[in-house]
Amino acid sequence: MLNFTKVMADIGIRDGVRVNAINPGLIETERLVRNVERLMREHSCTREEAVARMLKPRGTTRFGKPEEVGALAAFLASPKAAFIQGAIIDIDGGATRYL
Repeated sequence: MLNFTKVMADIGIRDGVRVNAINPGLIETERLVRNVERLMREHSCTREEAVARMLKPRGTTRFGKPEEVGALAAFLASPKAAFIQGAIIDIDGGATRYL
């Protein structure tokens, strides 16, 4: 997906189309809530314990919020981001630790 974004950005720049990608981490969606509930059942644990089990390997302290991803998308679509092209932006609370 990352290579695809870069290729599309190269094509888009010729036509004046900005192409960027948002790479979300654990975002508190209905699907994530279902996964927390599944962990609770599988491990007979509390919600807090299940959440900690999901967050610990990533080294983050909380789940992201959908509105945080939305705010990033709105920024990227705005004129304030007019010089951003071909970027892949991680929004994962610092879980991604590589370039």
